[in-house]
Amino acid sequence: MAGRPWPAGRAPVMPDPATPSSLSSDTCQEDMVRLSLSGVWLGQAAVAVLGVLVMSGEYGTGTIRTTLTTVPGRSRALAAKAAVRAGATLAAGATALTRRDA
Repeated sequence: MAGRPWPAGRAPVMPDPATPSSLSSDTCQEDMVRLSLSGVWLGQAAVAVLGVLVMSGEYGTGTIRTTLTTVPGRSRALAAKAAVRAGATLAAGATALTRRDA
């Protein structure tokens, strides 16, 4: 009797993980979509801060004058800056995804 932690003739009943009752929403109170997307909000904030730094950096140092002198079309200069920023963001995102799976 000392070797068994349960009464004689009665084995403990463990729930089967594949049964629908164990997969009910009553057992999981967390919103899984919200939890899985919580990192996206942090990533979006980082990209927004990067955008502000990219745009305000030239205005703060005064090099925007040189940029607009060499490229008179403001829309072309801003489009080029947006393309560089998008490329940097894409590279950082791809690196983060490949490092996450490793």
